[in-house]
Order: sequence, then C-alpha cells, then structure tokens
Amino acid sequence: MKDKLRQAQIPAMLLLVLATAAVGYFVIAPFVDSDEPQEGAGPPVVGDPANGVRVADPALFVPAAMDEGEPAFHDNQVRVKDYLAALHGTFVLGATYRDSEMGHGNYQPDFAGAPMEAMAQQSLAILAVVEESFLIDGELAEALCLEDDAWYTCGEPRLRDYASAGYVYHLHHMAERWDEHGLGTQLTFAPVGLMAGVGNAVFAHHYADGHFYHDPGHADLDGESMAYGLDAIHPHYYAWIRWASPDGEGDMGALTAERLAGQLGNTPGELLGVSREIVGALDEAWDEERRVYDFGNDGVWELEAVASLIRGHKVLYEFLYQFGEGEEDAEAAWRLFQRSATMLDGILELAEPWGIPGAIGFTTEGTRAASDTVDVAGVSSFITHLTGGYGYLREREGERSALLAETHRPDLVEAIGEFTDAWLEHALDGLLDDDGHIVNTVAYDDGSILERGPSARAAGYFLAAAGNSYLQGESFEPPLGWNEEEAAVVERSERLYDLMQRQGELIRDQMLLETFADLPAEPTPSEPTPSDPAATLPEEPRVGVELIADGLTAPLDMAAPDDGSGRLFVAEQSGTIRVITADGELREAPFLDLRDRIRHPNPDLNFDERGLLGVALHPDFADNGRFFVYYSTPLRAGAPVGWNHTSRLSEFTVSAEDEHRADPGSERIILQVDQPGISHNAGHIRFGPDGYLYVPLGDGAATAGVGEGHTPEIGNAQDRTNLLGSVLRIDVDDEGDEERAYGIPPDNPFIGVEDARPEIWAYGLRNPFDISFDPENEYGLLIADAGEALFEWVNMSEGGENFGWSIREGSNCFDPQQRRGPVPEECPDEGPFGEPLVDPVVEYARADYGTVVVGAQIYRGNELDDLQGRMVVADWSIDGGPNGVLFVAAPGNDGSPSWEMRQVEIVSEVEGFLPGTINRYIMTLGRDQDGELYLLTNAVRDETPGGGALYRVVAPGE
Repeated sequence: MKDKLRQAQIPAMLLLVLATAAVGYFVIAPFVDSDEPQEGAGPPVVGDPANGVRVADPALFVPAAMDEGEPAFHDNQVRVKDYLAALHGTFVLGATYRDSEMGHGNYQPDFAGAPMEAMAQQSLAILAVVEESFLIDGELAEALCLEDDAWYTCGEPRLRDYASAGYVYHLHHMAERWDEHGLGTQLTFAPVGLMAGVGNAVFAHHYADGHFYHDPGHADLDGESMAYGLDAIHPHYYAWIRWASPDGEGDMGALTAERLAGQLGNTPGELLGVSREIVGALDEAWDEERRVYDFGNDGVWELEAVASLIRGHKVLYEFLYQFGEGEEDAEAAWRLFQRSATMLDGILELAEPWGIPGAIGFTTEGTRAASDTVDVAGVSSFITHLTGGYGYLREREGERSALLAETHRPDLVEAIGEFTDAWLEHALDGLLDDDGHIVNTVAYDDGSILERGPSARAAGYFLAAAGNSYLQGESFEPPLGWNEEEAAVVERSERLYDLMQRQGELIRDQMLLETFADLPAEPTPSEPTPSDPAATLPEEPRVGVELIADGLTAPLDMAAPDDGSGRLFVAEQSGTIRVITADGELREAPFLDLRDRIRHPNPDLNFDERGLLGVALHPDFADNGRFFVYYSTPLRAGAPVGWNHTSRLSEFTVSAEDEHRADPGSERIILQVDQPGISHNAGHIRFGPDGYLYVPLGDGAATAGVGEGHTPEIGNAQDRTNLLGSVLRIDVDDEGDEERAYGIPPDNPFIGVEDARPEIWAYGLRNPFDISFDPENEYGLLIADAGEALFEWVNMSEGGENFGWSIREGSNCFDPQQRRGPVPEECPDEGPFGEPLVDPVVEYARADYGTVVVGAQIYRGNELDDLQGRMVVADWSIDGGPNGVLFVAAPGNDGSPSWEMRQVEIVSEVEGFLPGTINRYIMTLGRDQDGELYLLTNAVRDETPGGGALYRVVAPGE
C-alpha cells in the first residue's frame, strides 16, 4: 500500500477535468512525478543548491504581525503558516456573510453581496500563492526567503504546516454558499492541488509502518509528528467517507468508486490496511495510567498537537466504521473514540474562560497545566478541530456510522459547547488589545495579557474558530432568530460579529500586501512556544534547601533510576558511585568502584578536573540494568607523546545478585578520547528523548583555546575532524563496527559532511561540563559551558551549531592573547567553514554574578511555583569561596534569543550562609524522577573525604 501511495501520480488539472461534473465535492490527486513543469502546480522553478528552490515573486505578501501599524516579517521571510492562517480566517469570515448569518436584514444585509464575493476572491488569491510558491513538487516549504532580490524556498517541510494546509477542504465544505456569486465551483476545486501535495507528500516522505516521522529518513518520531501526520492525511479519508455516506455517490456527481480510486490513488481497502497499521502503533503507545499516548514526550502534549491527534482519531474511527471488516475493526474504532473522548475530558478539566494552557501534562492523577501561558491561536485551533470541518462534533450519518459522540457522550458534546461559549464571551473583552485585535498570549493563572500582537496567526485562527463554533452552545445566535431571543443574546451576537469583522479587516486591509515591505524589524514571534514561561521573571525568587545526605567525596553527578525504588546514584570524583536510598541512607558499599582505573586528581593542585565525571542510566535501566560512565584513565598506549590522560566512556551492568551493586567486570569500553591537559574534560553524559546518548567533550587544554595541545590556527573546538570541544550523539544500542563500538544516528547533522566526524552533534565549545534535556521536550539540549576569564554561558542546541569558542567567549569577541580583556570590539561572525556562530541563550559576566557555571536545568517539578517551566542555573561560587549560587532565567518578551536572568535567594537557617547563597561550593545540579532539583555540593575545593553533601531544593520555609 505504501509503495502504491508513493507511486500514484495524477496531474491536478487532469483531476479537475475528470471531476468537472461533480459540483459540490472534492477529491485528492497527487502530482505527476516528472521533471517537466506541471500545469496547475506553480511556475517552472530553477534549483539553487545554496538557497533552496527559486520561485516566482509571490503575488501577495502576508506579514507575521503588525508592529505599530507597520508589517513585521521574519528577517526577509514570509512563512506558509501565516498565509494559511489568513486563508482560513478570510474564508470562514466570508462564509458567515451569507443571508442567514451576518448578512441577514436584522444585522448588515450588505455583507451578503459584494463583500462576501470579495472575501472569497481574497481567499482564492492567498491559496494561489501557497500553491504556486510554497508547494514545490508536492512538498510544502516552511518559508520563502528573499535573497539577492529573488525568492527561494527555505526551511524544512513541517508536518504542522501540512496539517494546517490539509484543512483547506473547508473551502469545499462551504463553497455552495457562493453559488449565487458564481464562485461555488471554483471554490470547490481550487484547493485540490494543495490537498494533493499535502496528503501524498506525507505518505511518501513521512509515513512508515503505522508511524509518522518529522523527517524523510524516518528517525525523528514523537507525539507531534504522529498527531500532525495523522491530521494531514485525513482529506484522503474524508473523500471516501463522504462518498460512502447517504446520497454521497450522487452528491459527488455520481462518481463511481473506481473513478474516485483512480483519482485518489488508493482504494478503501488499501487505506484500511494503513489504518490498521496506525491503530497498531497507537495501541502500542497508549498509556492507560496517564490516559494519553506516550511517544517519548512523557505524557506532555502541546495543545495544538493533541487537537490534531483528536481530529486524526475522528477520521480513523469513522473510516473503520464505514469500511472496516468484522469485529476487530469495529473494536478498534470504539477504542479510538473512547481514547479521544478521554483525552478531551482531561483537557477540558483545565479550561478557563480565557482558554487552556499551551501544553497539557497527562499524569496518573489527572491532567495538569504544563505551561504558564495560553496560546490564543492554539486554543482557536483546538476549537476548530472540535467544531470545524470534519472535527470531533461533525458526524456524518451512514449505514455503519454510529454517531458516536452524539450517542455515547452527549455530556461531552454539551461540555464543549459550554467551553466555546465561555471562551467567545471572554474574547469580547479579555483577549483584545487597545485596537480591538485578538492578542497572542495570556497568562494561564489569571488571563492577563502577555503578548499583544496582532498577528496573522492569532487573527486568522480566531476567525476560523469563531465561525465554526459560535452556534455550538447557547450564548450566540444568528440574526435570523434574533426576534425571538433575549436582548443579552442579541447584544453578545452583535458584538461577536463585530469582533470577527474587525479581525477580517485587519487581515484584508493591513496584512495582504501587494509589495514586500523590507523592514529592519526583528523576526516577530508570531507562533510563540505555547508553554513558554511568563515573559517576566518572579520579582524575588526564593528557595530553601533540605539536606538529604552528607559524607560524600566531591560529588559531581547524579542519576535517578525509573524503577520505583526512589534511589539516587551519586558519582564521586574519586571514582565511586554511591547509592542513597529513598529514606536518605547513604549506603556504605559503593554501587560501582573504579578507583583502580581512575587517573586521580593531583592533591597538590588547587583544583583538578579529572576523575569520575558522569553517569547515565539507560532508558530501559529498570529492565536491562545497563548504565554508562565517563571517567579519566591513565594515558593509553599510542596516544600523543606528552599528553596527559585518556577520557573513557564505558558501559556497565547491575549485578545479578544485588540491585545495589554493579558488576565491575562487565565493563564494555564504548569510546576513548586522548586529552592533552588535565582540564576541560566536560563531564555529564545524558540520554536524550530520542534514546541516543549525548557525550560532551571539552577542548582538552587550558590554553585559551589555541596553542599547545590544540589544532594549529583554529583550535580543537573549531576543528570538526577531532572530537574535542563538541557534544557527541551516539547510538549505544548499536555495537558499531571495527572502527567504533557504537552506532551513528542516521539524522546526525554532520553525516556526509567533508572534514567532519559524524558523531558530532554541536561544536565550538570550551568546557561543556553539564548538559541536560527539558523533561517536557519543549526546549533543545542545554549546555552549560564554563567560560575562560570574563563570561559564563548556557547554550541551547537543536543540532549542528557552532557555538563560537575560541573565536568568541559566549557572544563576546575573544582575544587569546588578552584573555582577561579588554574585549575586542570586532571578530568574525562565522566559523572556519563559513558557518554562522550561535549565541548562548543565557550569559553573564563573572564580575556581576559568579565564577563558573556548573549546571542548567528546566524545572518541571511540583514544589517550586516560581521556577516552573523556567531555567535554573547553578554557579560554583559567587565570589570564589564556598558560596554557591542559583539563578532563574526565562525568555524575554522582546523576541531576543537572549534570556532574562535573576538571582534566586537560597533561604536557610544554617549559620554561616552568605545571604542568598549556600555556604558550600555547588558542584552541579541533579534531578530526580519527579523533576525536583538537587544541589551536589562540596565544602572544600578538592577530594577531601566526607566533604560532599546532597541537598534537595524545596520551597522556602520547609
């Protein structure tokens, strides 16, 4: 089936010819797989290897937002999501202009005439730009970039955009409203090419064995890819479901099944096979305890993604009822319906009049807000998925269609109506800026406005939601029935219509531009991350500390097994891993003792960075007992003469006789890297949400990034042919080959790149001691990179970045000959291969805040409200003495990549604490299975036995 879906190719114009008699229906047709320009598929294109595909100048330009009345773009880019939002909004608004709604004589009769026709023409114009400029050979480009006075496709195809593009079948759904204007047929068939490209591109490039992947290589799978992929293909299913509904064959122009199959490139039987594959994947991922799917996102779902998942369920279970064969398919359909209803129940529990949080955490105790903010466009999209074209509440009768929501969950149908009523009523006043435009984000706790806008995304998706849902409840009525309604209902309905008209005017009059406004504006965050922290940090953040265990020796890392034991594994620099039980007992016998294999720190040095530096437990540790350690060993044979030691990454397993002891004889050496000096060894190793192991390596020599021990001229960190000064990403479940004892993930950024090691994930790093992942996968990999002399910083990586060391120290120019300043005013903004240098997200001067950054974690626990969803940063010492300090950081509200930061006061009654600090060196941050934070501390600067202690970060006063 998959091969047939990929090979079935019919030109869009041919489809229109075949379907001319079928007024009032739509079908999906793939593009011809040919190098020749396709009629209806856009202009001939010229490939440009450096800049994507060159396209003809767009006929319209849709900005991301308006800034004080002027259009604001994303750095000389236009993005398809803004076009699609404008398209959906203008079309749905135009559809409400008909006689029975806004154009009724009781309201504004002129709407049903020329304005209604004009809105349809504008929708068609926007759609034409999307099809002609963004849709290239069936792939939907994320953006168009202006470069050297020409437009090129740029960005990667995104399943989120595919899902939004697939929704253009609502043009067909309401096209008959324009029959008297002579536009019904045109609106019916205009979106065919876009829907063809969307459905077939997803099947061809993003689908395999029941799963949808972000990437064509089928390596990047998560909840969002499953949700948006399923949503993007539903027009294929919808065509068959409509055809099979009562009078469907006649409704679709007496179209036979054979003819429809020829145009779609699939039959119901073939789609049934795909459906069963998808159901199998969903069954495997269903988490009954948390009542949601887990595709590695730990029960946390972005609201817009779970909305797509619910609409995707709708087409699956409706299709299975229409075309399934036997009890197994019927049972699968019933399971899918029950799950979608269960997820909806949990989401609506969090509903406030101003919306639903941008991310939802599904837990064993119920749902929780996994975001401090409400993304207004995301809520609009959620409502449209429930009430709009083929949404959860749009059930089509049929011989085997059970009208599941209406029959089995009328209470949920009623709850959805109550929520949409409350939300639309609140929007009339509470979701508007000073000009009466829909805002972008509000605070979840009280509905206060955080980001005003206005943006194409917020305005367009609000129009789609309002137009589809305002009759779902009881608060609003169309003018046709106003004579029989209470005055309050009429007044609310008039105000809602006026609000919708105002958003339409914004798009129509200000955001559909005939020329590109090349403005110096910063990129506008028109699609904010829904679960971003509030733009402002807490005024006086405070935490307390609780002693968990002392008597440790220089603790440097911590791991918490997900096995229900409540244990903590603490790695000591001296070479042992110690077990702390759930009741705080520090077990005397080490879990693992590597003291006979360690290159021990030199006691005569003030501080030595060698030793046992990191520990990571395999994601399946509870079942397989595998774990990994990173430590310093004596210099191995064959290493460069005069170098200092070798860093080793090894795998061990738990003893079969004692769960509190590892088997020291089970060591399997995974990787060894020779080090020129005693320092810049980095430390912590971490498994990512993708199941791969991330291994940070410092640049190996404390010589300002150049000189002895470094690659001549550029230094180790800028040399991609060695591993020093980078973060590696490797597959430890693959035993590799003769060259290496691990596998290379197929989507690593430097695979196939000349003069680059394929293990490298990111580079240009000095001493990335700590790395961490957000438990909710909202942010990229955090890298706490210890600075040289003046600055400390935290990088955020999505893969492939050059973070600039030693060209720069953080974001600042760096001169290795004057490493303590002054800071040079100018330096290159590119690396040795012409690649851009990426700035950190958090950066601070040592003179202002601390001495060495030793940890960065996104807090997702339950005890520290002020820190929720924000980054917690730890510094070894605020002044060089035993006075470790914490900071909290969050994105600013100005669109800048640099986060705002504020010191966290550590409250303690312990005598001797410097106010706001802990009277110990903070060695790093730890995190347990519940997301709570720990401080690994030391009273001294060396390995004095018993000087270390573990503290839990708690609410102040506990």
